[in-house]
Amino acid sequence: MYGINRTTKVTGTSVDLILCSIVAEILIGIFACLSIRCPECKLKWVWYAVIKKDVNQWVPWLLSFEKCPQCAPIIEGKTVFGKEDASGQKHVR
Repeated sequence: MYGINRTTKVTGTSVDLILCSIVAEILIGIFACLSIRCPECKLKWVWYAVIKKDVNQWVPWLLSFEKCPQCAPIIEGKTVFGKEDASGQKHVR
């Protein structure tokens, strides 16, 4: 019969390696979500992208954005509630 040869065995060592790799990937993802931040407002950029963008759009957005989404309205002089605009006035709801 044609197909995959079943002569390979899965040993305990390879299962341990797979589990360690999965745990490492999860920890790296958590580290990225919590540590990559805007130097000005401390917005967590990876976390923002994951929760605010579409599942197929967060990576391209993260790789291509040029301004922090939280700081950009302040820099451009737009009103953001709870933040100061370009004139230095703080806006509160």
